[in-house]
Amino acid sequence: MLLIATSILCLGRKLWLCLLSAAAAGLLLAALLLTGYYMGFFFILIGGVFLVLYLAFDFRWLVRAFGGSWRRACMATGAFLAACLIGLVPFFIIYLPVVRSGAKRSFAEVMHFAPSWETLINHGWENLLWGWLPRHQALVDPALMQRGEAPMAPTPLLVLGSVGLWLWLLLRHRPVAKRQLRFCAALAIAATVLVLMTVNVAGTSAWWIVWEYVPGANGLRVPFRIGIPAQAALLMVVVLCGATLLKFATADTRPWRHCLIFTLLLLACLGQINFNDQTNIDRVAENRWLAALPPPPNACRNFVLIDDSAPAKPHPLRHLFLQIDAMLIAHQVGLPTSNGYSGLLPPNWNFIDQDRKRARQNAREWVVRYGLRDGFCVFDRSAHRWSVG
Repeated sequence: MLLIATSILCLGRKLWLCLLSAAAAGLLLAALLLTGYYMGFFFILIGGVFLVLYLAFDFRWLVRAFGGSWRRACMATGAFLAACLIGLVPFFIIYLPVVRSGAKRSFAEVMHFAPSWETLINHGWENLLWGWLPRHQALVDPALMQRGEAPMAPTPLLVLGSVGLWLWLLLRHRPVAKRQLRFCAALAIAATVLVLMTVNVAGTSAWWIVWEYVPGANGLRVPFRIGIPAQAALLMVVVLCGATLLKFATADTRPWRHCLIFTLLLLACLGQINFNDQTNIDRVAENRWLAALPPPPNACRNFVLIDDSAPAKPHPLRHLFLQIDAMLIAHQVGLPTSNGYSGLLPPNWNFIDQDRKRARQNAREWVVRYGLRDGFCVFDRSAHRWSVG
């Protein structure tokens, strides 16, 4: 999609501006991958499938967009790829060691998080417009709707609106809107097909094709998160089709078309409002707790967080909350921590053992193994106290 935006900027522009736009788009893509691997991967995947489909519809479009010159197109594409590779250097530094360690997800783990068909109508019980769907006993089993990552499917108005406006454009303005029709069809098909590929059908899913053959896909645990960028793609379809319909509207039909399209976009936006609290975090209380942290001893160079309290009814995810607290403390006091939380764990790292004594022992063994004893400290969350060594 960034390459497409670059091509638009290249229309009628000087060559240096075209190359600069392409390089900027490549750097932006690299930054997206570095700062948000899931979304970066999904946007690249949707964009790649879209580009293949659109070029199949109109192979000469890309060259025409770059000013009708094969040389111009190749230079801009080269600038895009070169800038992207340069921008990916930090990404490779962080992720290549993980790849070399052989860490990857099994497809069985991916299937554990694969959505069912019912999930496609689950937009959260607290969704402003669509919360009644997962609560409707006749439609879905409410027990299937409890998983926190389920409310990610594109909302019904985005799906129906993109299809409806595209058909309207096809039936009324096909001769003068061929380019927009091809663009919107390719984008909607790419987004919809990739979302449907994640669905669990009889214990497997078509996502296996992506997991097996697309580089980087086996590092993803929850493929259904692709529903987030898919909604952005469908929204682009709605906006582009609506804008094109308004462009070709006559004076007597323009007012009611404006009203209809504005209403559709307004309802589509309202359908994104969800009052469910997915974080379960009281921001004010967390900030107050962090502000009250005692300063670490001067000898501390790194630390591990433990919690020696023994509540009668501990939260089942307490051992994971502890890892997140450690990262917040590290940011607050300016010290690195060996705690952390990730879907892929480093070799020999086991700080999430629910047994408190084993967790403490695991932390000490990790520190010794990797030469971190110099300046090593422990912060006891329950006692609110630092200790050296």
